[in-house]
Amino acid sequence: KQWYQRRVAITAGEGETASQYCKRNLVLAVERLTSAWGTADSYFPNSNIMGPSMAMIKLPNVIPPIQTSLGPGTGGSAKDHLRTVLRDKYNIECSVAHFEGVGNYLRLSFAIYNTQEDISFLK
Repeated sequence: KQWYQRRVAITAGEGETASQYCKRNLVLAVERLTSAWGTADSYFPNSNIMGPSMAMIKLPNVIPPIQTSLGPGTGGSAKDHLRTVLRDKYNIECSVAHFEGVGNYLRLSFAIYNTQEDISFLK
């Protein structure tokens, strides 16, 4: 708990709560990623009702539907492969999902220990 309180004091601005810090940085991260990926206006919930630390962002259309199987002997689905590459190559742990008729999405979470530099790995 003391570490957490110190981290909040260091990262959050004067008078900014941990929740406010996370939401401010989440909104910025969503804007940066959707701009870089060309998927602006393809995230939810919108910033007016977005929770303080989580959003779903549409992945670029160049990524095939992640619910598809990669075939026998490949170790599973495209979803599993994408998560494995992000985790093993970039140290990014995240959830990905496919919504039929809408596309592939990544769940972006922003916590008090994250920085905008962490988000840069996803660009």
